[in-house]
Amino acid sequence: MVDAEPVPQVSRFEANLLRIVRFILGRTPAEEAVPLIREPMPRPPLLSLTAVNLVCDTLAKGLIHYLVAGGGWKRERYLKAGEPSGGRLWQRHGVDELRLHFSRHALDFLIWLTAHRPADTFRLESCNAATLTLADQVLFLLMYEALRDEPDIVQVLRGLPGFADNTLCRLLYAGEFAADGIMAPVDFTPWLTAQGVPIIEALQSKFAARWLQIEHGKSQIADWQQLRRQGQAEAIVLAGYLDAIEKAGRRDLARFVLEVFARLPRSPGTTTEFWIGGLLGSGPARLAERLEIQRCALVFLQQATRLRQWEQQARETGFFDEDYAAGKFWLGEWERLNAAETTARALEIVQSLEPLRPASE
Repeated sequence: MVDAEPVPQVSRFEANLLRIVRFILGRTPAEEAVPLIREPMPRPPLLSLTAVNLVCDTLAKGLIHYLVAGGGWKRERYLKAGEPSGGRLWQRHGVDELRLHFSRHALDFLIWLTAHRPADTFRLESCNAATLTLADQVLFLLMYEALRDEPDIVQVLRGLPGFADNTLCRLLYAGEFAADGIMAPVDFTPWLTAQGVPIIEALQSKFAARWLQIEHGKSQIADWQQLRRQGQAEAIVLAGYLDAIEKAGRRDLARFVLEVFARLPRSPGTTTEFWIGGLLGSGPARLAERLEIQRCALVFLQQATRLRQWEQQARETGFFDEDYAAGKFWLGEWERLNAAETTARALEIVQSLEPLRPASE
């Protein structure tokens, strides 16, 4: 008879910490974890080795599950060293590229979250996007998403290092960070490294779903200035993302943008009202300012101009050009997602806002 393995013993603080970690990863209901975050608990001088190992194991397995379930399980094709590569995420990338690395800052912040009220001052000054690993940043994104139903807590988080400068948080929730005046440029270059690209590929479906939700939600915005701030923030993050993937030769990572265009309403009856129909009142006194805000609502549609430029450049790429395979791959995605039609319709809607457009249009 084989003896059962002993159940790991942890302190109450460590048990709370583990419960919060599992909540962030979607394994524990909010009603069990959020009260633990709201109430402070004295922090022990040290965590036991057992607790540290349990946290690390839970994080590693949880983030892998998140990436695989989010899109890594799909058999898809992306570029690899300039050539199309197919299969599931772990078939397209080697073990070294898929290995997740956490820094001490991740555990430090989780301990802080367990020991303090959310409104308490966060004192880990060295914790920022420059010192966080890519795995840390994904974890911070999950923390933000897990707590979005707690407005007072996420308002605090948006102002903390690791969140305000988190490129994934900004890409997915630009409008929410704009509410706190966070408009700084974003640098996606670290995500286009060997370790970052698999994460970005796995999150393409999530990006598409979130931006589709954002576009559908704009008609619910009644405040003119709120819509302006959101549009300005979206312009910053979309420009940063598209600039980075273009420079890296990874235009295939704009697939989520094409997917959003394909899934937006594009019937002849769809007009700017789909985006600005919720605005109340006549808005600012100056026509130019009203038009500027309305254009802000259409920031995502405006990206169609760049995508069509990429399509034209790909068609002009010759067989002996280095990026010929990448260009053909982009054209394949363009045709598959019917981007010629969807981007043309997007630009029609953008142009409909222009008061001086030729009557023939």
